[in-house]
Amino acid sequence: MAPSSPGSESTGEGPPEETPQVEALMQIRSELEMISGNMLTRENMSMLIQEFRMAMREKLAGLQSDLSALDARVEAAEVEVHICQQSYRATEMAEMRQCNMLLSLHRQVEDLENRRRHPNIRVCGLSEPHISPVATTLETQFPQILCPAAVAEIKFDWARTADLEMFYAASMTSG
Repeated sequence: MAPSSPGSESTGEGPPEETPQVEALMQIRSELEMISGNMLTRENMSMLIQEFRMAMREKLAGLQSDLSALDARVEAAEVEVHICQQSYRATEMAEMRQCNMLLSLHRQVEDLENRRRHPNIRVCGLSEPHISPVATTLETQFPQILCPAAVAEIKFDWARTADLEMFYAASMTSG
């Protein structure tokens, strides 16, 4: 404690009064103790570093497990994509084969249609008679048009008219 000043008396009844300098020193001391308590020491620093490392290891372990799960999902998705690509290629090939078959069938049907109509005769510009049926008119007209010696008789199986054209199915017998 500081010595008492000549004009002050100590009564002994309580703590002596402190001067403002002593109070300032006491406040500085308490602040220094507080600062020194908050200061990082080598032991405190190593403990903080170890805690930080442990927390980072835990976080990294979590991230590694997440990455492993994502890797497995990506691999499964790649397998599915590969299967879908193979299926798509197979479907594309089947479609191409079916298109080729359809084209071939279309050509065959067209050829059959043309062969079926091969013995048919299409006559244009012949006026339709009002009195006799078309087949009778044709049976009388065709031997005159063709060489009469080559064809003895022409028999028409059917005859019809459509839009100023007449369609006839004929069978010829040579005589």
